[in-house]
Amino acid sequence: PVGPPLTDVLHGNDAYAYLVKPGQECGGTDDNAFRLIKSHMLLHFDTQQIPADFSVRTGLLKAVPEGTNRFTPGEEIYLTQNISVHVDQPGPFQLDIETPDFGLEELDDEYFLVFKFTSFVEGNLPIDSYPEAGVAYRFNGTSWEDMDTLDRRPSGKIILWGDIVCV
Repeated sequence: PVGPPLTDVLHGNDAYAYLVKPGQECGGTDDNAFRLIKSHMLLHFDTQQIPADFSVRTGLLKAVPEGTNRFTPGEEIYLTQNISVHVDQPGPFQLDIETPDFGLEELDDEYFLVFKFTSFVEGNLPIDSYPEAGVAYRFNGTSWEDMDTLDRRPSGKIILWGDIVCV
């Protein structure tokens, strides 16, 4: 993360999706597939936002082609059960959620790693220093919006990633 995190964006009862291309992470494999082992998201909490108790789910969404090399979040492929989270210290917080019952998915497809906050939470979103359209999305209650188009400063993408095993 760089600079100050995004404020007044994370309120809970919303979702964040990040474009991933597992095939770029794995060479040729026997089954041309991968398994998601764990999902991660960086959050940040100010002193007045602590303690924070919330529930969240993580998983994978289909990437729907929209033009050339552009995708939007689509239907759900996999989603964990609700996970209860307690944060009692201000500052950066790394949300790590295991995905033990994830099946196999094709390496050649594009996907969105998703975090769905299923309860209220007031927090901030650390960002990188590389703004890029068509990568990070926020579900605003009715539709997915490209976070690169949000009227905000500073500029960059939220930080989400997944651990995979190539098979």
